[in-house]
Amino acid sequence: MKISKERLLQILKEELEQDPTKLKTGSLSQSGHKKSALAGVEAGEEFTAQERNIVSQIQDFVTQIASTPGVDLPRYKSALERVLKYLQKAVDIKGQTADVGEEQ
Repeated sequence: MKISKERLLQILKEELEQDPTKLKTGSLSQSGHKKSALAGVEAGEEFTAQERNIVSQIQDFVTQIASTPGVDLPRYKSALERVLKYLQKAVDIKGQTADVGEEQ
């Protein structure tokens, strides 16, 4: 099967434009989780100690919810995606900050 250069570029563009707030389905092993966490720690200068602290608190909060007996976190995927969309709008990934819940 041959794919034209234009079609390949179109496919790549579509993949890059996917909504980053959409949570992917699947599972992650404990070792995969540790590897992912370590990658976040090594993110470089753009990831300050204060930011790491905030990310850690969010992770701890979500972990506490997920580990609560009777709670099936994947059932709340759409709610979590709404929270991610809200954060994305508040932060405005392009480097500008929005005034949504922002404290100054």
